[in-house]
Amino acid sequence: MKISKLSPNFEVSDIKKTVAFYTENFGFMLVMAVPQSQDGIEQALSEDKEYVYAMMQKDNVEFMFQLTELKTTWYGMQEFYLKDFNGYILGFAEKAE
Repeated sequence: MKISKLSPNFEVSDIKKTVAFYTENFGFMLVMAVPQSQDGIEQALSEDKEYVYAMMQKDNVEFMFQLTELKTTWYGMQEFYLKDFNGYILGFAEKAE
């Protein structure tokens, strides 16, 4: 099997602070963000909204960031994350019914 794209999904505590950090320090650009209301997709962050998901990209590197809580995502998956004894954060997901 050939893997042509890998997009890590990281669990974070604050979407806006994470987006700012990766933009300012590493030159990543926001591709899209999902507000807490989960009623759409936005290409820019608004100061008067909170966000549950963001995708960022620089060149061929793409990251996805999600808030830390168990729930059904806007794209129809039930997900949860845990940190193993090595410090790796593992994500598990299944299609919500």
